[in-house]
Amino acid sequence: MGLLYFSLLEVADGGSGEQSTGRLVRIPNGIVIDHAIVNYTQPFPYIWAELPLILSFESNHDLAEAILVEIANTQTEPVVAGELVLIERLRQRNILFSRLTPTVYRQLHQNKPAGVQLTLRFLCHPRQQRELADRMLRAILSRFAGCPDITLVREG
Repeated sequence: MGLLYFSLLEVADGGSGEQSTGRLVRIPNGIVIDHAIVNYTQPFPYIWAELPLILSFESNHDLAEAILVEIANTQTEPVVAGELVLIERLRQRNILFSRLTPTVYRQLHQNKPAGVQLTLRFLCHPRQQRELADRMLRAILSRFAGCPDITLVREG
C-alpha cells in the first residue's frame, strides 16, 4: 500500500477456479471511490459455489440428486453454531440466506448437449473452492460409474 496506489494478487475468474494467477496488480487509490469492490471473506467467511452436471433425459435424476447431496454433505464442512450468530448479524443487514446446506437445482438444458442439468450448490471457503469442487467431482464420477441408470451427456 502506498500513497498513490495499492497492490493485490490477481485472481482469475470463472473457469479457472478463481485462483491466484501469480501476477501483482497495482491499483490507484482513487479507484475505490468510483468502483465497486468485491470482498470474498467479509462479512461472511464462505462463498456459494456451484457444480453443474448434464444428465440424459432417461437418467434417474432422483438418484443422481441424492448422490450429489450425500457427497456434498460429506465433503463440505457444516456451518458451525458460532457462525449462526454471524448469520443473524447478516440478517440484520438485510443479507438473507434461505438455506446454508448443499442443494441441487434442476433445469432443462436444451442446447447441445441436451439433457437435464443438475447444479449442486454448496458453501465453501473462497480459497478452497477449486480443490473442493475437484474432490467432489471425482467422488461423483466414481459413484455415477456404478449406476447404470445415470448417464452424463457430452457434446457431439
